[in-house]
Amino acid sequence: MRTFRDAKVMAKMLSEVLALKEIRIGRSESLEIVARQFGFENWNVLASKLSCESHDKPAHAPPEGWFVGGSRPDFYDMGVERKGVESIAVIRRRAETEGQDDAGRPFGTLMQSILADMFIGGKVRFTASLRTEEVISAATIWLRIDDERGNILGFDNMEQREENGAVRRTSGWVRRSIVLDVPAAAKSVNFGLYLRGSGAVFARGLSLEAVDETVQVTEIIRSRSHEAKTLPLQPTNLGFS
Repeated sequence: MRTFRDAKVMAKMLSEVLALKEIRIGRSESLEIVARQFGFENWNVLASKLSCESHDKPAHAPPEGWFVGGSRPDFYDMGVERKGVESIAVIRRRAETEGQDDAGRPFGTLMQSILADMFIGGKVRFTASLRTEEVISAATIWLRIDDERGNILGFDNMEQREENGAVRRTSGWVRRSIVLDVPAAAKSVNFGLYLRGSGAVFARGLSLEAVDETVQVTEIIRSRSHEAKTLPLQPTNLGFS
């Protein structure tokens, strides 16, 4: 359900819908219309409220054992929501940042990095169930294998897949998996979920496990270096408790 925090998105949609009917209105006029729909005197009043909220702390905090990252983590609210006895990870674009730096394809990620020791010489599979709300660009899981120097040995974020890849628009729960080789030179296994652009993604049922040679790998290799750092031996809190 839309709230006044989505005013900029709604104003853009209003302009686009009216344009299809050959009715042209400017951005400022569409913002004024949306502001009045939410009971504000004008856009300046609503903009002031959104500006105050932009300095508030995010509604969520990362679950234990996880940390946030991405090109613009400050654009996203990332953490855990409780649904009865179930804990569900969430990444949601903060409404007051809508329209900012869109050309830079901003994204936020919840992630972990662990030592590769337990998977060396075999294959590792990262799996999660994802649900999305109004995702414009992409919501997905990702998995990366690095060597001791931080060079990437294997990587997949599912964005290049034609089927069973990144999730977009509004979707019910779907299961996604990534499988990578873990060569002898591997030092770390890095994994998580991210949201690129607008909307929200929810995740549950995560697992990171060794699989046998009969399971096919799915990967995109990209050359990039990362600073070496001390990592745990195994993943933690995959249930977001």
